[in-house]
Amino acid sequence: MHDVVRDFAHWLTSKGENRFMVKDGLKEWPNVGERLGSCTYTAMALWNCSCLDHFPKTVEYPKLKTLFLNGEGSRQVLSTDFGEMKALQVLFLSGFCFSLEGLQSLTNLRTLCCANCRLENMSSLRNMTRLEILALIGTDIIPEESVELPTLKSLFLYHEYQKKHFPPNLLSRLTSLQELHVMSKNNINLVELSSLSRLTSLTLQVSSDGWFNENFVLPELQRIWELESSCRATATLQNLKEVTIEGCHKLKVIFPPCLAPRLPSLESVELWNCPQLKQVFRPTEERDIIGNQIVLNLPSLRKLSVRNFPKLECFIVQSQQMEELVLDDVGNGCQLCRIGVPMLNQDCMVVGNHEEVFRVQGGLYSFSSIKVVELQNLYEVRIVWKDLGGVVTLDNLTTLCLCDCKRLRYVFTPSIARSLSRLVNLYIRTCEELEGIILGMDQVPSSSNVDTSLQPITFPNLTSIEVTFCNNLKSLLPLGSATSLQQLKRLEVESNMKLEQLFEAEEEIKFDKLERLGLADMPCLIDFCPKGYHFVFPGLSYMGVRRCPKMTASFFIDSKQIVHYKTEKETQGSTPNAIHDKNIYWVKGGHEILEE
Repeated sequence: MHDVVRDFAHWLTSKGENRFMVKDGLKEWPNVGERLGSCTYTAMALWNCSCLDHFPKTVEYPKLKTLFLNGEGSRQVLSTDFGEMKALQVLFLSGFCFSLEGLQSLTNLRTLCCANCRLENMSSLRNMTRLEILALIGTDIIPEESVELPTLKSLFLYHEYQKKHFPPNLLSRLTSLQELHVMSKNNINLVELSSLSRLTSLTLQVSSDGWFNENFVLPELQRIWELESSCRATATLQNLKEVTIEGCHKLKVIFPPCLAPRLPSLESVELWNCPQLKQVFRPTEERDIIGNQIVLNLPSLRKLSVRNFPKLECFIVQSQQMEELVLDDVGNGCQLCRIGVPMLNQDCMVVGNHEEVFRVQGGLYSFSSIKVVELQNLYEVRIVWKDLGGVVTLDNLTTLCLCDCKRLRYVFTPSIARSLSRLVNLYIRTCEELEGIILGMDQVPSSSNVDTSLQPITFPNLTSIEVTFCNNLKSLLPLGSATSLQQLKRLEVESNMKLEQLFEAEEEIKFDKLERLGLADMPCLIDFCPKGYHFVFPGLSYMGVRRCPKMTASFFIDSKQIVHYKTEKETQGSTPNAIHDKNIYWVKGGHEILEE
């Protein structure tokens, strides 16, 4: 079937101006019948050729524009003269030993790719004056003659095992280059790249210690790939949109000072597992510095993710477009960063070992675009949002994850909590000093402008709550109306040693959509809420309650397999399926409730 489709495609192309020939495992040169029409071929691909002894010394294909020749097995000697292929523009040769002297008359050649070839007479390369793309794969040759190719736009060099040794000042003379891809280890002096003002795409494998140690600017660069074997950065400089760096264990500095004010288009920064990194940008006296802290104004930044940077020195980011912030183990090995409040005049985010994450100052932005916040292993953080001016509105926040923020006391002020209309996921784990998710009204300073009105706090889109190992927490959330958690589907609360109640509620809360309920290892838990309401869970399909000995109410299952939660006084003597101080594992549709 494959051959039928291929032959049909060849027949279609042969009817027009272009004619193709594709052969695999060629044992001899095309027969006489084919040769009679050979003058009309515009493209030929001969794969796994083993007939080089039968190749003619000279071949005439005056209309041929594209030629692919792939040798079979080890490098074979190719002595054919391609000089009569005057129209040839693209030549791909793989697995041959040949002299470039046989190509020097190809004055229209635009692309030359040699893979796993042994090349001779490289000096003939300078005669290919229209060559635009040169790729040498599997050879250690550095084509010095390329400096005499005025139209060369793309240079691709790769050898898996051998290091590329570039002569000094070779790259700096390739001023027409738009793409440079060196996939092998090399000795490239990065300063030379400053002369490549037209460069738009760059692939380099360089040592992490040498990356951006020198000051240089590539104004047209659109892509950068490779920081060592496992490290990647994709960027544009003046139009920088994305930077991703991963697993560079020796990297200490990413960017030189000259790039700091030249990243107006940067949208995403993802940094992961560079344990020796100290600075994203090397500081300089000309930088905007608060004390010893670097301030980066990145107006287009939407995502900032920094994971496993224990030695990272504190820096400040200002961005009005931020949508996702992830900080995990950042700066824990550094001295506590202290930033003077009067010195800041705009809202910002502090990345590093600092007591606050979001610093609210100007009130012009107030982080209203933020959607996802994940903070992990930040041992000095005490406050996420300090909103004494009452100006922060997080009406786009959908996911908040806090883990191992051991000194965190609270998460939201009451006024911020009232703006969480789109919050969907709330995960809090191992925040040992957390006293409350929402700051209590009695703890709000009287001098602040925070809204302390009685307007109810509701979470109309909150779907999942997970709070575990927060040993100083006594209550989860204060709720103001029956529909405060109308979308809640999952509630997992475990190993909170001081937790006495789940919710502070002024009226009975409806849990119509709750599907999964897990309560475990809470020796002080007494009730869902202090007033002992009757709760009904019509959508519940799984329930696990373990080692909560002080609970004063009971669960029971009615005839319709609907779970209820009532005080013991309401259930005693009237509800045969009531469960009091038992460990429960229940799945809807089961015939009985299992006790541990």
